[in-house]
Amino acid sequence: MFPNQIQNSCVLLYVFSCVFSLVALYQPRGPQPAAYGHSQILANLVDEWSPMM
Repeated sequence: MFPNQIQNSCVLLYVFSCVFSLVALYQPRGPQPAAYGHSQILANLVDEWSPMM
């Protein structure tokens, strides 16, 4: 491997990690549903609501 390839890989991985760190730290604004992010609660609600849909 050449030093330029290593440097390009490091820069690309740094940018990649910065972007995904910002995405992971993003907080949604405004009111959220009561079951936001809880997949088991959402699955239970869907099971209860399925006859009505």
